Amino acid sequence: MSPNLAINAVIGKLAKEDHEVWKSILVALCDPDHSLVVVQQAIWLAKREGARLVGLHVVNEMDLVPPAGTEGVTIWQWRMQEEPWLKGIGTRLLDGFAAECSKVGVPAETRLLIGPVAETISRQGQATDLIVLGRAGEYGHRDGLLDCCPLEGVLRRASRPVLVVTQEPREIGRILVAYDGSPRASAALACAARLADNWRVPLFLVTVAERKVGQQTLREGLEYLRPYHLRVKGLLLEGSPAAMILQACEDENADLVVMGTYCHGQVQEMVVGGTVGRVLKGTHLPVLIGR
Repeated sequence: MSPNLAINAVIGKLAKEDHEVWKSILVALCDPDHSLVVVQQAIWLAKREGARLVGLHVVNEMDLVPPAGTEGVTIWQWRMQEEPWLKGIGTRLLDGFAAECSKVGVPAETRLLIGPVAETISRQGQATDLIVLGRAGEYGHRDGLLDCCPLEGVLRRASRPVLVVTQEPREIGRILVAYDGSPRASAALACAARLADNWRVPLFLVTVAERKVGQQTLREGLEYLRPYHLRVKGLLLEGSPAAMILQACEDENADLVVMGTYCHGQVQEMVVGGTVGRVLKGTHLPVLIGR
């Protein structure tokens, strides 16, 4: 066994143990127009995993501060005016979430909180096994401030895997996992292997790299998967990682993409500008970001 494979096997074993079951799933409801899709995907997962759902809506604390240019209105007056309305939106979202869960017998609870959105979602997620939220609208108004883009902020902060629901809920019958040999990708691979094993679905392992390097990386990934006795297809592709992953999803009719985020030294990869962000923008599939 090569040194890299030995290291990745240890990382993968730890990740497998950490993600053995999803018993508690946090469902972050941020976008009223997209919430039903997020809830339906979370319900599908809860039924497969035997999990309980925790519905969360966070009122952005910055919306309770008078915007620039507002004159003659104190912070207290603005808050008294805006807070009931914003809480009302959240209450309706959470009531809808609870009703959908009740219809199918999935245990659920709801939480309505005020605070910085991404930070609050990530903090609440620490007590659960998975965070589910939507992608809709996240990239259209990004202005560089972390908490103005809840999805990116959660992906940067969360200590739990994050499932991003894109356009529609899906029954997951085929899983595609991107693997580049990095520690984060190893954790994502372990998570994908566990899901494929429990759900009895095929797994497609994609490595995007120059052939000589890529062959070794792909071989390591396949070797890690061997004990699971899964239906596995390994794919070695060359080109832009995001473009090749998206193409592989289409070619293999995947229902779920599993990836890992990672760090370059002390600076974390820019999520929106990196491979993860480009895949999120380019796919209609749910994307699971491993930890």
